[in-house]
Amino acid sequence: MFNALQGLGKAGGDDETIGAAMNAILYACFTLTGLFSGSLFNLLGNKILMAFGGSTYAMYAIAVYLWGHDDSFAPLGLTTAGLLGVGAGCLWTAQGVMTLTYSTKEKKGLFTAIFWAIFNLGGVFGGLLTFAIGKEFLVFRVCK
Repeated sequence: MFNALQGLGKAGGDDETIGAAMNAILYACFTLTGLFSGSLFNLLGNKILMAFGGSTYAMYAIAVYLWGHDDSFAPLGLTTAGLLGVGAGCLWTAQGVMTLTYSTKEKKGLFTAIFWAIFNLGGVFGGLLTFAIGKEFLVFRVCK
């Protein structure tokens, strides 16, 4: 879903500066959390990191939706972008551990390929949605 939101552009809202700030905050927090997420994994385990990380994506999606309808929710979007950065560091550390430890030696490549295929379907969906919306507006303008 995150990739679909990113494929829509500007994180789903109208203001490009807010969308850019959200991405900057998100990736700064992701980078910092990524440095320490291995230790967090050792302390908290896979289930907690996956649950926490997944929930931050849901909060981000809700905040982007609200911001897309009302500009007064921009601060919420910026806050959840930072929280998502922390959650992403946790989630992707846990995901990497699962991909590499749950598969047999012969299937590591297959598991990694399946993960990346599913992961990038979100971006494809977001791009197709943007394309479809753009075509709809184009058809509407021509017929008008």
